[in-house]
Amino acid sequence: MYEESFRIFFTLGLLMVCVGCPASPRKDKGKSPVPVKKSKQVAGRASTRAVTRQVVKKSTKRAVKRVVNPVRRVVKRKRVCPSKDKVFCQQWKACEKGSRTACFAMGKAFERGEKVKRSFAVALSYFSLLCKRNVGQSCLRAAMLFEHRRIRSKKHKEWAAFYFRRACDLKLAFGCSKIAFFYEIGKGVKKRSEKWSLYFFKKACEYNDANACGHVGMFLAGLRSRQQKVDYKNAARYLKMACDKGDGQGCKSLGVLVRQGQGVKKDELRAHQLFAKACEKNDAAGCDEVGRASLAEKDWTQAYAMFQKSCRLLSSVGCYEWGVLFQRGKGTKRNLKRAFSLFGKSCQMNHPKACYALAELYREGQGVKRDRKQYIIYIAKSCNIRGMNGCYALALAYQKGLYGQGKDTGKAQSLLERACSIGHKKACELVKPSKTP
Repeated sequence: MYEESFRIFFTLGLLMVCVGCPASPRKDKGKSPVPVKKSKQVAGRASTRAVTRQVVKKSTKRAVKRVVNPVRRVVKRKRVCPSKDKVFCQQWKACEKGSRTACFAMGKAFERGEKVKRSFAVALSYFSLLCKRNVGQSCLRAAMLFEHRRIRSKKHKEWAAFYFRRACDLKLAFGCSKIAFFYEIGKGVKKRSEKWSLYFFKKACEYNDANACGHVGMFLAGLRSRQQKVDYKNAARYLKMACDKGDGQGCKSLGVLVRQGQGVKKDELRAHQLFAKACEKNDAAGCDEVGRASLAEKDWTQAYAMFQKSCRLLSSVGCYEWGVLFQRGKGTKRNLKRAFSLFGKSCQMNHPKACYALAELYREGQGVKRDRKQYIIYIAKSCNIRGMNGCYALALAYQKGLYGQGKDTGKAQSLLERACSIGHKKACELVKPSKTP
C-alpha cells in the first residue's frame, strides 16, 4: 500500500519538474515515453535568435531595434587621425565637423600622398562626397581619377563621363569640354553623337572657354565634322570670339576663312595678320602658314624663325621645312647633319616628305653613312603614309631589282598605281593602259 502510493507521488513529482525544466541540448534518438506539450512562452535562458524571430513577427521595426540593440551592443570606435602631422590632423578634424575646403584638402592629400599614405580610393571617397554637395572642382578630381585609371573599375570611362557631366552641370567649362570630347569620340557614353558634342562645346563657350568657342567654330565651318551642316557666318563669329579670348587655334581657323572668303570678306592681309597672331599664341599651324608665306616672298630669315618655332611646338611640317632650309643653306649655313636629324624627327611624326628626304640622305650618304637597307625602309614608310615619291621610288626598286630587292613586276605595278592615285604624274605614265583608273 505504502509502496504503491510512494511510486505514484514520485512519478507525479518527476512530471512536474520536467515540465518546468529547459530542453536538454542533447538530441535523443527516438520518441520520449512521456508526451510533453510545447509552451507558448519561452522560459529559461533562450537564445537571442529565438527572441528576435518572435519580435519580428509581432512588432514593427522600431520594436525590433529596441529588443536587438540591448542584446547586441554596438561598440562605436573612436576615429583617429591617420597622420602624425599636426596641420594635417587639424584639417582632418575640420573636415569631420563639415568644412568643405578642409575635406577637399584631405582628398588632395590622399591623392598625392602628402603627409599621409597615398590612397586613391580614400581620395575618391572625399571627392565624391563633396561632388554630391555641389563642389565642382571635386567632381573634376573624381573624373580625372577614373580617366587616368587610378581607380580600378571595368566602367571607368562611364564613371569619368558621369563626373565630367556633373561638373558641367555645376557650370565648370572644363567639365563641359571634356564631356564634349567624350561624345565626339564615343567614349564612356552610349552612342557617339556630334550633336551632343557641339551642344556641350557651346555650353563651355558660354562659360568663357576660348578653346571651346574655337571648336564650335570649326564644327560649323566643316573643319571638324562632315555630318554637321556648314554655317560659315556663325563659324566666323565663334572663331572671332575664340581669337579675341586668346585661342591661337581659333585665330588660325579664322585666318583660313578670311583667306578663302567664306562667311567673311576675302582679305589676304588680314589673313596673314591672323596667322601671325596665332603664331604668337603658340599655335604651330599658324607659324607654318606664316613660314610658307615667307618662303613665297623669299624672306629666308623670317621663314627660318617661323619654322624653328613651329618645330619646337612639335609640328611635323615645321621640322621638315626647317630641315630643308638647313639642307639648302637658306637663311643659315648648310648643315646636312642638322637636316638629317630634323628629317628624322619629322618622319617620326609621320610626315611622308620627311621620310622620303631621309631616305635620300641614306642613299646618297649625305650627313650619314650610305645605307641601302635604311633607304628601302624609309621609302616604304613614306609610301605607307601616302607619300607619292616613296611609292614611286619603291616601285622602281622592285621593277629593276635595285638595292637588294628582287624583281617583282606585280608589286611594282601595284605601287605605281598607288603613286598615280595619290598624284604622281610619272607613275601614271608608267601604269599599263588597261589598269589606269
